[in-house]
Amino acid sequence: MEKEVKPVSNKQVPKKQNPKKQTEYYQLKKFSWEEFKKSIPPEMKPTALSAYIFLVLFVFAIIFSAFNFDFGSVMSGEGDVNVEVGWPFNLLELSAENPEKFPINIWGLLLDFLIYFAIAYPINVLWNVIEKKLAERKQKKYPLEIFKKSGKKV
Repeated sequence: MEKEVKPVSNKQVPKKQNPKKQTEYYQLKKFSWEEFKKSIPPEMKPTALSAYIFLVLFVFAIIFSAFNFDFGSVMSGEGDVNVEVGWPFNLLELSAENPEKFPINIWGLLLDFLIYFAIAYPINVLWNVIEKKLAERKQKKYPLEIFKKSGKKV
């Protein structure tokens, strides 16, 4: 009996490759403006209260700058009196020496408005959160009672 010799091949058999799983990225979908509005909690949306807070801050800044005015220099008759309105930056600069100078300081006005808004908005958000928590607490304090037709509580 003769043995049959089988030729051995050096070829490697390719392994089966698993197809790559495609992951879905939800952030890549189009995000509409309406969906964006829904994603913001209602406590974070500015209300009319933020405008009132902004106005109060602006009036307080003007009053504060009026108290910083040096009335003594006016009473003594000095000619180089400058009236500076606004806090922390000057919104309005009135100069007795140079009346032709434009009195409104645009950069000071913008920076002050940004600062006042940065203060008014968190106050408004805190007010909305406190108001919501108090409403939830009041609603839990007096829960609704459901009655059947027989008049007994469920």
